[in-house]
Amino acid sequence: MQVSIDWSAGFNLNYVGPHFDDNAHMTPLKASTEVNLFASYKLCEHLELFGRVENLFNNGAEPVAGYATPGRAFYAGIRTGL
Repeated sequence: MQVSIDWSAGFNLNYVGPHFDDNAHMTPLKASTEVNLFASYKLCEHLELFGRVENLFNNGAEPVAGYATPGRAFYAGIRTGL
């Protein structure tokens, strides 16, 4: 008997602690946490449905002072491999 796994899912969690934007330690930046989700489902041998959510909680982190990360984003599609 052969077992076939037709789907996969997961997440990643990125945490950046409080830090400074410059060497002189004049511009403090807050800690931030970003959560991303992803999943895919194999419809048949050459067709796969996939989706992902980036920045699930729309954290608004600033990796550099004055420049926020992109907000929540959703992506979905179909992959084919012929």
